[in-house]
Amino acid sequence: MEVITDLEVKREMRYGVMSNHYEGSEAPSYVVLKFVADSYNLFIDWESTRGNI
Repeated sequence: MEVITDLEVKREMRYGVMSNHYEGSEAPSYVVLKFVADSYNLFIDWESTRGNI
């Protein structure tokens, strides 16, 4: 997992209702996390699949 500090990315990821919880993209309590995976488990329409990335 990686903490994204790039202000442009934080602005891009922020959306309307978040203003109820955060004062802005520069608020210290607003954090964007990037998860990096090497495998996945999907469950869609009652079917599941697994794989590697």
